[in-house]
Amino acid sequence: MVVGADRNYVDWTKVDGLNSRAKKYFDDGKPYTDAFYGQRQFFEELRVIRNAIAHSSHHSQEEFKKLARRKLLGTFPPGMTVGGFLSTAIPGSSPPQSFLEYYVDGIIFVAEKIVPV
Repeated sequence: MVVGADRNYVDWTKVDGLNSRAKKYFDDGKPYTDAFYGQRQFFEELRVIRNAIAHSSHHSQEEFKKLARRKLLGTFPPGMTVGGFLSTAIPGSSPPQSFLEYYVDGIIFVAEKIVPV
């Protein structure tokens, strides 16, 4: 039921799909719809990173390079890998924060909106 008839897996990175499933199974989709509000771009970035790790296709790698260039203010260092990108400090962050820390913090932020601690 959660996967749907047209897929073999659940896509956890598309906010519209997440909200649609939440509204199907929870009263007005809450607390999920509130937690995902304003998070579309964040989850899109996670999808691009996940796909670059999981797939070696030209398309997945090019999408990752576009994301990295945008986040690294127009540059893409030669030989940059997804792991290298994630361990890179976000330009201008003070104190320095890696992209991995940023994404983990974002996931925790959304999770805590779903299940407050």
